[in-house]
Amino acid sequence: MVDMRYCLLLSILPSITRTASLAPASLFASRRVIASRRLLASDDSISSSSKESGGPIVDRDEHVSILNDSLERHIGKGLRCFTDTSCDEPDCWDDIHTSTRYALHSHGAKNDLDGPVNDYGNFGALGAFEMTYSQFTRIPAGRVANPGLDQEEWSLVLQRVRSMKKEGFLQSYKGFRCTVKQISFFIRDAMVWNCFDDEGKYYGQAIFFDREKVTVMDASPSLRD
Repeated sequence: MVDMRYCLLLSILPSITRTASLAPASLFASRRVIASRRLLASDDSISSSSKESGGPIVDRDEHVSILNDSLERHIGKGLRCFTDTSCDEPDCWDDIHTSTRYALHSHGAKNDLDGPVNDYGNFGALGAFEMTYSQFTRIPAGRVANPGLDQEEWSLVLQRVRSMKKEGFLQSYKGFRCTVKQISFFIRDAMVWNCFDDEGKYYGQAIFFDREKVTVMDASPSLRD
């Protein structure tokens, strides 16, 4: 187990000279999947929250549809062009909600003292950060990065993308993240984009990455020498 001091050390390294081998998603992803599936399947405890008041998303299909439509407006391609999945029913996004390989998470337009708060995470995102749905949707979006400089850098990235308004799209983002158990991992080729509803109103931001491109950082400091 990596302690917090090690996560802080990672955040100030300008580069990594040696990293652990790319960890298969199956080794890193699934310890929270069963719990996450249970939470996502029975959200009565959080269904009173709304998009306007902040908090977890109520209608996840409608939410992912907005994220997808916004992505299509940015680059002409939707989420399923990257996941190669589908759903038999119209307006159904179960394939995205339950994907453990592809992580999709978002935060809303409302800013608290610590910035916008996560409002959605699919199974892939919950597995990557080793959190339940209720845990993930209570933390500020900037805090998914490693403590210290990585969090500052990530918050600046989100601010920069938001300042671009309807042109706000970032491809090939890479950076360090830290799980709730303080295990550091590195994401690459991630997409970050601004989202707008059907009326053109700013809706929040979404982040997408492939967990098979994630590198879990080894606990041994000798690998960093």
